[in-house]
Amino acid sequence: MEKIYIVMGSAGEYSDHITWQVAAYKTEEEAKKHVGKAAERFRELNLKYHEDVYAIPKGENEYDACMHVDYTGTRYYVEEVDLYHDVVEYRLIA
Repeated sequence: MEKIYIVMGSAGEYSDHITWQVAAYKTEEEAKKHVGKAAERFRELNLKYHEDVYAIPKGENEYDACMHVDYTGTRYYVEEVDLYHDVVEYRLIA
């Protein structure tokens, strides 16, 4: 089965936790590179805005245009999913 690697972003905790898709790659290596670049850019922005994450303008992270932030920071990781080229029908086996 062919795989695709989704770069995910997350911020917050408990009921305020949010996750979002950032990008997709055909290789895990490329997805991990993107994770590193997005995370490093977040750290740079956090310092630039004196750790006031709410002051970071939307779209400021060129590696994550939809970056969400909160006091817990922003985290990135990779999710591996199956890549289908046709509709797949799932059947429950009783």
